[in-house]
Amino acid sequence: MSTNTAPAEYRVIRIFLWMVLIAYMLVLTKMILVKQGPGYVKRQLLHHWSWPQVKKHAKEGNYTLFATVKLYLRTSRTDYSIPNLGGNIVGFIPLGFLLPSLFKGLRRGWKMALVTFFVSLGFEGTQLLTLLGSFDVDDLLLNTIGGILGYLFFLLFYYVSFRRRIPAPVPISS
Repeated sequence: MSTNTAPAEYRVIRIFLWMVLIAYMLVLTKMILVKQGPGYVKRQLLHHWSWPQVKKHAKEGNYTLFATVKLYLRTSRTDYSIPNLGGNIVGFIPLGFLLPSLFKGLRRGWKMALVTFFVSLGFEGTQLLTLLGSFDVDDLLLNTIGGILGYLFFLLFYYVSFRRRIPAPVPISS
């Protein structure tokens, strides 16, 4: 690979990663906020939304850490509990991989954990305020774990792809 083509290839990779990030965020938004379809969202926001409903809905959220996780682990309905718990983790793995790939400033674990937490908090808050889901503190935890796992995959990929060092040859003594 010549030096002249590296910047062009790098730009193509960055554009591709941006497209993947945008598509991913759209899919994640669909999965979290538009689960029931756009018609449901429209009806919910136009006909059922009111501030008193938001207040009532807020009281029904889970604000106790591990309450939902314990509930799902105790249930016999694994067809619902495992996909829900696993989906909250798996759904945020791409975020933990894509963001540090695009932003060098996010290549620290604590920064990725914080960003993932706040993205998840944005989704949870939106669910609460729009009545399109329920606020669950366990989702914040599981989503953040997913983002951290994605970041660990990024570190592994980065190390294997770019940082692998070939040991210097040992001189043969005469």
